[in-house]
This record gives sequence, C-alpha cells and structure tokens, in this order.
Amino acid sequence: MYGATFDLEAITPIFMRGADQTKAEIRVSSIKGLMRWWFRALAGNYFGDDVVSLRRVEEYVFGSTGGRSRVVVEVETDNLEYNKEPLPMVWRKDKQTKMPICRLRVGAIKGTFKIYIKSNNIYSIELAFYSLYLLFTLGSIGFRHTRGAGSVKINAINFKNFKSIVDVSYNFESKDNFCKKINIVDKIIEETNKILENLIKKLSLKPNPIFNGCCRYSTLTPNCFSVYIWSKNNVKDIYYKSDNPYRPESLLDHFENELKSYSGIKYGFRNYIFGLPRSKIKDRRISPMHVGVVKTRRETFLKIIVFKTDPYHPSIKVNWNDLDKFLQDIKAEKIWPREGSNNE
Repeated sequence: MYGATFDLEAITPIFMRGADQTKAEIRVSSIKGLMRWWFRALAGNYFGDDVVSLRRVEEYVFGSTGGRSRVVVEVETDNLEYNKEPLPMVWRKDKQTKMPICRLRVGAIKGTFKIYIKSNNIYSIELAFYSLYLLFTLGSIGFRHTRGAGSVKINAINFKNFKSIVDVSYNFESKDNFCKKINIVDKIIEETNKILENLIKKLSLKPNPIFNGCCRYSTLTPNCFSVYIWSKNNVKDIYYKSDNPYRPESLLDHFENELKSYSGIKYGFRNYIFGLPRSKIKDRRISPMHVGVVKTRRETFLKIIVFKTDPYHPSIKVNWNDLDKFLQDIKAEKIWPREGSNNE
C-alpha cells in the first residue's frame, strides 16, 4: 500500500457544508471533487481537447459509476474550530438604499487537520498526490474559495512506500522563496506527462501530443495559466474585516476595494470575465481568477491564479484583456510562467 499524509492548517476560514447546511464540516467527498478538478487541470496539459481519454484516465484513478476509486481519501478533523466568519464580498444591504451595511457572517472552520491518501496502484497514488499538492499550493477549498476563503497551508508531508521525485518542499521562508518554489509546477507537469504516457499504454489509449492551446476547461496549459502575487504595504490583518466597504483594513479588504465598487462601475463589477454570478444567465461560470492567501514565516500576500479557457462561456464573449489590465493596474507581479521559460 502506497500513501501520503498532509498536515494542513487553515489560513483563512473554510466554508464547507454537508447534508446539514447549518453545520460547517470538511467533507471527504468535497476534497475528492477538488482533487479531480486539479487532476483535470494537470492532465489537461497533456490531453488537451481529447476529453474522452482524459475521462478514461480520471476514472481509472478516481473511479466512476462503473468502478471504484483506486485512491482512498480520509480526513482527520480533531483540531478544528467552528465560528461565524464573513463570507467574501457578500454584504447585508439596506432595504431602501440597497447600499452595504455590514458583511454577512456564517459558520466556518479554522484550525489544523490532516488528509490521508492511499492506494495499491503506483500510478494512481502519484497522480492523486500531485493533484492534492497543487490544490493546496495553488488553490483553496470550500465555498468562495476563489475570493480568499479556504486558503490552506501545508505544514508537513509524510510518505509511505513511495516518494515524489520532484522537490515538494512546503515551508516558505519569504515571498522570494515562494516565487522560486512555485516553479515546481514545471516539474510536476513534466513528471505527470511521463506517468500519463505509461498509463495510456496500460489502458490501450491513443498517444496524444502535448497540447498548447486553451481548452474548454481549466488546464495548466502554457499561455492559458498564470500565477501572480499581490500585497499591500503596512497591512497586517489578512482576512475580510472592515464593515465599511470604503474603509478597507485587511489585505483582502483592500483587494475587494480594488476589484469592486459599490457606488459605480469598476473592474469586476458587471464584468463577466471575473465570473458569471446568479442572474438571468442560466449557465453560471466560476471566476477564472482564483484569489488565495500565502503565509510565509516572514510575510503574507495574495496568490492570484488565472485560468483562460476557450470559450469562456458558450454564448457570451469576453475580453481576456480586461482581466490582464486589472492585474497590471493593481501592480500584481507575474511569477509563473517565468520569463524565458518554455511555458512563456
């Protein structure tokens, strides 16, 4: 049996629910779903628009209605705390003026927890491991995870009977150290492609050349995936704090202030490229800009992950330059793909 244990810490509140919508909990099924999402993003760099082969490999690793998953996922949640926390960018509004009064607060999770993954199949454990590692390094978990909630820090990783051949160091001393370590994405993509080449032979699938275009779904494909960082001088608090939208206090308050305006049109406000909210448009789209928090030993800053897809929506055309311009205007620093790399 191969396995890995992730020792994790919630940096920002996690909003996750089970059957009981009044109770916050970290659910194995939700973690599995997020692992599958990041697996598709990772394997999509290889399969591209060959979604049939992608689905076959995904089902081989994570299972389907026709077969069990080859990967077991377990969660240990003994050290979690439960409290009401502000939902990112969700406000209670005055009934008459429709202006924001205070942030909406609901049940959330904080604290430390563990995730165990194990499998009898070496291909499955390796692909599951890289998917889970990218989830916590680049992504976040739970509701509103694209707007700062659910950011999780990896405190330790312990392996059983296998070892990742890429350097998956997880303790970041500083922002500069994080920027250097994020280039591990290159190595994970390269190693994943090697695993997939072996796996498609086992499954008798047709070999697929490395794909370089933007897909209909989010992938780590060159030119369609970017990592930025953003910070604010002299701001110590991290999570949404101010109940006055015009007086930001925390790091995420300031980012919201840059993105949205409650007195007029601004980036992210009535602009579909920042996500399609609930409206008359039936097909809602998650924001292609995923905002999370990175906490190093010396400093805290935002990681901004951008996935470009083609198309973004079946019936709505968007201008990707709006998103690029927003990031330039707020002086976000692009750290991946790095300049001069094969992925630039």
